Amino acid sequence: MINDKVSRSLSGERADRKIVSCVYCNKKMRIRVSSRQKCCSSSCRAKFIWTRKEYRNNISKKLKIAAEEGRIGWNSRDKISYAESFWKDVLDNMNILYIHEYKVGKYFIDFAIKDKMIALEIDGKQHEYEDRIISDKKKDNFLKKEGWIVHRIKWNEINSVSGKKLMKQKIENFFQVWASLV
Repeated sequence: MINDKVSRSLSGERADRKIVSCVYCNKKMRIRVSSRQKCCSSSCRAKFIWTRKEYRNNISKKLKIAAEEGRIGWNSRDKISYAESFWKDVLDNMNILYIHEYKVGKYFIDFAIKDKMIALEIDGKQHEYEDRIISDKKKDNFLKKEGWIVHRIKWNEINSVSGKKLMKQKIENFFQVWASLV
């Protein structure tokens, strides 16, 4: 008996430990017999918890409530992207009155031209992802129901002659939309 204890001690085995597999990655780990540990690391634990549908639904529900109550949201609303800065200058140069990041319901309009109810949205590359396309459509439908005319402009780089020509055309198109609502 004493030899077994010495042998286990020298080999790193202990009577109060057991070997189990991580429920996420199946990596073997040594834990206390009394432990309820199921994962080998905090990373595996987070991934394992996220596989449970009821957990994801619960988190999603809590985040939606927090967003509706204004407790969370995009924290960089006070920052302005290069594309928005460019369009801010365009609108200023055209003497068009606007409100930047105007809130309507749970949404924010990049540039709200309230007197003509135009919601000007400047779309960068992130708006090309499928989930963003879906959320943009929901936003557009909501704004249209609220009486807004939604005008989306896909941002393109203006570092080349062709890019400058394309952006100039987009400015002219927007100005025609704005002028037609006199």
